[in-house]
Amino acid sequence: MRIQNNKYIQALCVGCLVFGLSGCGENNTNSDKAQQGQNMPPIPVKTFKVEHKNIVLDKTYSAIIKPYEQVEVIARVQGILEKQHFVEGSFVKKGDLLYTIEQDTYQAKLDVANANYKKALNDYDRAKKLYETKAISDKEYDTFVSAYENAKANLRLAELDFEYTTVKAPINGIVGIKKFDKGNFIQANTFLVSITATNPINVEFSIPKSDVNRYLKQFKQASTEVKIVDANNKESSINGKINYIAPQIDVSTNTLQLRAKFDNSSNDYIVGDFVHVAIKGLQIENSIVVPEQAILQTQNGAIVYVVADGVASPRPVMLDVLTKDGMVVSGPLQDGDNVIINNIAKVRPNSKVVLVEGN
Repeated sequence: MRIQNNKYIQALCVGCLVFGLSGCGENNTNSDKAQQGQNMPPIPVKTFKVEHKNIVLDKTYSAIIKPYEQVEVIARVQGILEKQHFVEGSFVKKGDLLYTIEQDTYQAKLDVANANYKKALNDYDRAKKLYETKAISDKEYDTFVSAYENAKANLRLAELDFEYTTVKAPINGIVGIKKFDKGNFIQANTFLVSITATNPINVEFSIPKSDVNRYLKQFKQASTEVKIVDANNKESSINGKINYIAPQIDVSTNTLQLRAKFDNSSNDYIVGDFVHVAIKGLQIENSIVVPEQAILQTQNGAIVYVVADGVASPRPVMLDVLTKDGMVVSGPLQDGDNVIINNIAKVRPNSKVVLVEGN
């Protein structure tokens, strides 16, 4: 029995010794790691100095080219289309003759109306002299006056109808595809052909509500520089001018519609084409812009690291708009703060850093 107890005591002592040695090893390891962390060399970083200033930027929006004017030419009288005086797709000037509609018929009606008017005028002149001498009654005189007025009105209507037998272009523009051929009989108020003005042109676009609040006053200024940007990213050489701003925001899209007028004498732009419109030289006053590489996206949002006394401290920022100089941000940043712009992946909160020169 004593022998077994002695063996148990010896085994217990050995176990304690092993456990003690093992515990001592772990403490030494953790101590070494802590010591190594404290002895880590500072991370070399470059910084950007924060400064509040007015930011100048350009805004680009999707747009569509619309005609400055577009009309549907209609027939004002019925009859046979006798002649077509244009070539489809050609340019016509305001007042150019497009169609002739059955002129002989309306000329005959005009001749009849003119004859009736002359007779009524002669009768009226005679009646007036007779009435002045009391040779006819008031009622008889009124009859001649009424006949004269009716004849004059009918003559004017006949003149208008004959005038409408020549259909003329109401605006300058490109004439479209004809709807009827020569020899067709058409009714009054029938659509004949369209004319689209291609110079100048309108460019319509919409801006989000956030931009309405920030830039609307600048959009209204006559000096605002507006350019068309085509599919090849080429800007128009001529500035446009904003000539319409919608009176209210479209609640379905939460956007505001605008329109700019552009010269298109070179015919570079086609109505119906989708382009972009660039608003140049807009300003955001008293703002902070930091290089895009200074921003680190985390699960809790965007941060930048600010260096103070050789230590990197994270600062949360709200991202606004990207400019050619960097990202406009807002947050707890002050003028003179040094924001880290490189080695961001190596930096941790409270990391020791050292500033280095160069770009």
